[in-house]
Amino acid sequence: MSRIRVLVLGDEQVGKTSIIRTFISQSFPQEVPKFNPPVVIPPELSRTCSTFTVIDLYCKPYLGNKDQLTHVQTEVSKADVFILVYDITRTESLESVFSFWVPLIKEHSAAPCILVGNKNDLPKMTKPVTEVSKSLLDTFEQCQIAIESSAKSFINIAKLFQYAEQAVLYPTGHLIHTSTKQLTQNFIMALKTIFRIADKDNNLLLSDLEMDALNQQVFGIKLTSRDLEKLKKLVTQEEEQAVFQNEFTFKGFLKLQELFIRELRSSNCWKLLEHFGFTKNLELPVRVSLPEDNVEFSVSAVQFLEILFTQHSESNLLSFEGIKEIFSTVSKPLWSSSWEEYSNYIYTNQEKSISLQNWMSLWHLMLRVQPENTLKYLVWLGYSQEVTSAYLESEKRNVEKPAQKKVFVISLVGEQGVGRESLMRSFLYKPTSSPISNQVCSMIEEKENIWDSKFLVLTKVFDHKADVACLIYDGSSSSMNYLREEVVPNLTQDMPRLLVLNRHNQQAESESAYSFSLELGLREHAQIDLSKQRPDSLFLQLKDIAQHPYKGILRLEKKGDLHPKESQSYVWGLAALGAAVVGALFLKNVKFNSS
Repeated sequence: MSRIRVLVLGDEQVGKTSIIRTFISQSFPQEVPKFNPPVVIPPELSRTCSTFTVIDLYCKPYLGNKDQLTHVQTEVSKADVFILVYDITRTESLESVFSFWVPLIKEHSAAPCILVGNKNDLPKMTKPVTEVSKSLLDTFEQCQIAIESSAKSFINIAKLFQYAEQAVLYPTGHLIHTSTKQLTQNFIMALKTIFRIADKDNNLLLSDLEMDALNQQVFGIKLTSRDLEKLKKLVTQEEEQAVFQNEFTFKGFLKLQELFIRELRSSNCWKLLEHFGFTKNLELPVRVSLPEDNVEFSVSAVQFLEILFTQHSESNLLSFEGIKEIFSTVSKPLWSSSWEEYSNYIYTNQEKSISLQNWMSLWHLMLRVQPENTLKYLVWLGYSQEVTSAYLESEKRNVEKPAQKKVFVISLVGEQGVGRESLMRSFLYKPTSSPISNQVCSMIEEKENIWDSKFLVLTKVFDHKADVACLIYDGSSSSMNYLREEVVPNLTQDMPRLLVLNRHNQQAESESAYSFSLELGLREHAQIDLSKQRPDSLFLQLKDIAQHPYKGILRLEKKGDLHPKESQSYVWGLAALGAAVVGALFLKNVKFNSS
């Protein structure tokens, strides 16, 4: 049960007290007191079982009377809704609405207001209330409804209290701009989330079956074919694109909500919003409680993201506009403050369009960087299942068996200037001068189903939970000392690692790279030259070590001792060489398809 504090205010002798007395007694009082003391109206007189406390503000305060003005300001600040009354037979009472009462309300409250032109049983001396409201709405959006009444003739007395109750329980201020009659952006975003959830066949339309299912789910009422045809006719009269192939478009769905508000049935809109979990501020709270270890997307989450891509892409490419349309249910992008910056994390073509592989790369990376927020966005974009079904706990590293996870994280470690950023740009086929984030992601192994494909994350942010530590140096003594003194001593023994010599500025010999790897006790090492070519084989080698962690762990201290898995090293080495050749061809193919 709601408790609603109603403040009835306006100049003297406009009929405030008569309105209250008539509503309570259901008859016009023969004698009207100067003002009515606060009265509590029981829930039996309310359609929604609300309890009203009605305050009669008995006169317009004089600015010179400080105590009276303070009293009025206090009452205004405590009110849940205002009934602002003027006398249609006295123009000065209407002028007072604009000059005194509206500024007072705006200064001390954001509560909704019902404008009432009283005594409409008498000849009018003011403009019709509809015209008055039009000029008022330009500066006073709190005014939600304007109505004429007569306490003496009992015209609209019950209605204005009903409207006051609705203005509190089902406020339209968050739903529609009163002055322009346009739906608010937050309401449109919320409706798009609901529309996507209701669109079970994912064709961006709501069929008769889907509309009926939605109505039964929210209101418990079945829509007949006749009901649906009436609704279609109603919305198409005002919006040409409301229906397509006899199904409701999103524009038609919006128009339907707009009509509800116009017909003072905003309760329908709020019941719809509340059913899907939206608050009075049109926010959709999502509770996420994640395990301590990293998480990956479940199959259902990947399938949902694939559907979004398919719905908004053309020729298997998702454009910048398509990405913004997918995220039109939220006010800001997931990755940063700028919509365009997604290109800093993944491969894009010159027009910033992306393939499905790179769309998924973006999401896999975001789940790693900000897991809770990413899962919230998934829900806000229309993921209809429980949020706990959207993720799986990542497999923990085990040197004794191959990893089955889908996303591998590689920490790039090295002294400033050894080429970590260049390696990340090369991974995404980006030119030297292009901006890039601290973490990037791309597909490294494609499977028939997108949820089975493998992805590689390269990050400059060191993480002990990463799958591989890629130790980069350029042959200089400072870069080697940095690894010796700052990096290797801080790595856990079970952290797989790969030593990489980037020969972009140095003429280091292969023998020195091999001897340095022996000095550090490392099993694997590689050499690249980013100034000449993209190191496709390196990326595959990193993926291979991530999948088979024992290949990147420290050699045992006794000379000649091998890790148990190394007994097969010769055979596996030949297999890895073959895989590298095939993989290099695959990477080129991925780039070609993505561009």
